[in-house]
Amino acid sequence: MSPEEQPDPDEIFRELLNRARDVDEFEYCCALLRIRGMEDPGWDPTTESFTLVQQVVGLLHAPLDKGLSYRLTLFLYSHVTEMADFYNVPANMLRICAGERYVINPFSTLPKTPKPAAGDPLDERVAQLVALANTAGFARVGNLYSRLFIRQVRNAFYHSDYALAAESFNMRHGEPLNLDGMLQKAVPYSWLFPCLELGINCALALLSLLLESARAYTANKVVRGRFTPDDSYTDIELLTDSPYGLHGFRSPPTPTRPAAAKPEPSA
Repeated sequence: MSPEEQPDPDEIFRELLNRARDVDEFEYCCALLRIRGMEDPGWDPTTESFTLVQQVVGLLHAPLDKGLSYRLTLFLYSHVTEMADFYNVPANMLRICAGERYVINPFSTLPKTPKPAAGDPLDERVAQLVALANTAGFARVGNLYSRLFIRQVRNAFYHSDYALAAESFNMRHGEPLNLDGMLQKAVPYSWLFPCLELGINCALALLSLLLESARAYTANKVVRGRFTPDDSYTDIELLTDSPYGLHGFRSPPTPTRPAAAKPEPSA
């Protein structure tokens, strides 16, 4: 996969989020905030991962030994492809585009997919995301994840079952990868690293866009949303806080009607 063939993650995710917001802004905001209930600061693993990604990418821009650069890239790729919100946020945005509501674990609601065939780089969760993207009419998201996800390489790295050769990432005991119809355990760097970089760039694009989209809310706003036992629509106030933007929501207070004037006594 040559660089000119690489899709643009920022463009794809931006289009997805904009479409979800246009369909149902309240559900979009729930997905944007990854609502899990009441929570104190310091409990969001996605914020921690974003910091880690930025710091390691900063290291990769420094002059490094080639082997160390390869290992850091593999580490960062393996980390981002294990992040729950790397899959949950797009899955929820796709659900919202299809008229569904935000849920904490969108994959628990999706049909099971067949076990990957020998050499298939996808896993069940990514296969579910691809199917959801196709159903929601947003195949570009599914194509993006199909191109970046390599289960065998991630597993080999995390299980310390690999070696870096001169021209290839060699997987010793794990499942081989199907490359052009051939099952291989030696994965050429020329094929592998564009995929790793795409995965890392996708994580950076998605996490940056979540921050940007939350900060775009600079004042409280009332929207219509489904927040009642019967799923009917009601007014909901989106809450903002400078400089972070959107941070929560509440039911807006019922306006107080002025008291009616007392009738003048008749003469």
